[in-house]
Amino acid sequence: MLPQIHVVPGLPLAVWRAHTHLVTDHRRIMILMFAGALVVAGLFTLLPGRIMHHVVFGT
Repeated sequence: MLPQIHVVPGLPLAVWRAHTHLVTDHRRIMILMFAGALVVAGLFTLLPGRIMHHVVFGT
């Protein structure tokens, strides 16, 4: 649910910034959204009981 809190308001804002030719703001929002999604997905793969948790931290 956390990524949705970030994406739902962020995506329309990013589209609006691109539409109004504020490319720098659009780029910043999209990079933060992409990086945030990678971090959240990465953290979920490291939850206890998951395969990557055992690979990284051992059993």
